[in-house]
Amino acid sequence: MLKRNIIVLFVWILLVSVIKASSPVPSLELIVNSNTNNAYTLQCGDSLGNSCNNIPDAINYYVDYISNQQYSNYTLVLKLVDGIYEGSLNNFEYSGNGIEISTFSNSSSNVTILGDDLDDDFIEGFFIEKCTLTVSNITFSNFNEKFFFLLFNDEKSSSSITFKYCEFKYCSNSFGFNANSPSPKGSNSITFYKTTFTNINIDLSLIDTSNFQVFINNSRISDSSMGLLSFESPSMDKCSISGVSFNTICFISFRGNTNKVVIENSVFDKINSPGTSNNFLCIYENEIPPIINKNIFTNFNAKFLYSLQGNASFSYNKITNFDPLISFIDIHFNSGIYFSSNEINPKINFDCFDSTVKFSNMTNFNKQQCIDCIVYNNNDKQTCSTTPSPTNSSDSLPEPTNSSDSLPEPTNSSDSLPTPTNSSTTTTNESTHPNGAIENNSISYPLIAIILIVIAILNS
Repeated sequence: MLKRNIIVLFVWILLVSVIKASSPVPSLELIVNSNTNNAYTLQCGDSLGNSCNNIPDAINYYVDYISNQQYSNYTLVLKLVDGIYEGSLNNFEYSGNGIEISTFSNSSSNVTILGDDLDDDFIEGFFIEKCTLTVSNITFSNFNEKFFFLLFNDEKSSSSITFKYCEFKYCSNSFGFNANSPSPKGSNSITFYKTTFTNINIDLSLIDTSNFQVFINNSRISDSSMGLLSFESPSMDKCSISGVSFNTICFISFRGNTNKVVIENSVFDKINSPGTSNNFLCIYENEIPPIINKNIFTNFNAKFLYSLQGNASFSYNKITNFDPLISFIDIHFNSGIYFSSNEINPKINFDCFDSTVKFSNMTNFNKQQCIDCIVYNNNDKQTCSTTPSPTNSSDSLPEPTNSSDSLPEPTNSSDSLPTPTNSSTTTTNESTHPNGAIENNSISYPLIAIILIVIAILNS
């Protein structure tokens, strides 16, 4: 009997732990409607008839709500009804565990937030624990003051920021995304997915981060000017950047990479810079070489690449219509750059100083200045030197495979991309969203296995 009781107690403990582990993060879902002026003391958002008038009111109620709950890790879900929202009435500070902002109507594109009258940062986040911020299907326009759009500080823990299916347009001055953390870079990320930027005219970086991984996927930047795209190394896939000018030494900078960075399947067209020493790509002292594959670079009026103690691999890219008089590639001091099977027209000029460059399956290149360098043309090794030749550093270079079959082919984006998450469906004026914790204690396969084991023991 004692044995049976011990087994039952043990199983009960396991059941509780499994149920707790399988439970999703509880959430509080609130409706926000800028078209109304509802009267409420604090509680709002439980229905369209009692919707919150603005985002700060919803956050205030959320703070009060979780203060009365057993747990404080509730995610705040805000559903914005179609309409125009004033930035000065909807900018907010947030320090919760997670916040999701999307449209009330399913995948609507009719929610616009205007920043004309805003004299502060639109989103300020200060976090001491792990946090997620997700914004979906919102248009942001006319943010022109000398403040950031996003100012995000993570004190000690990993965080994830995501903008998906959003549009940013007609923004200037200090508009941009600023996110900082003392945590290791690999534990923090900011992602832009199927998001567009049009007519963005700023002097600084669009994405200014510290210890954050930057991901830009299936997104578009056009008809804009900026200091640079990102201070930290961005990974990009299936993007389009067209008609963009930059006014700093680098448009995209790879500095001290500690994570894998890949730019592939993207188009870069009409990239211009007024400075003769400015560069589209800069690579500095990176631990992990960026991989740049299967892109189109065309109509450039800027130097393509500058490297200082950097390593990188370029394969199967198409590079056309650039100024042949510009030194297209400038490589310095223990850099290792690998070019394989790139289609280039016209012939590129490169300068190389105390570094190693490899060209494979290519002929359209020409040395302009070459001092203390090793240059490979397929297997033909050449050394240009004014001092004793440097040692062969080819072993440290990032060599991609020579077969295009081994590289990942672009997939059909319409098939492989996730569709927008299903927001609440369009409802009548008195439709109600659940106001409170949403908990779903599902039974998992480990639980079933435990039950079977117990039955077997009891029957033995």
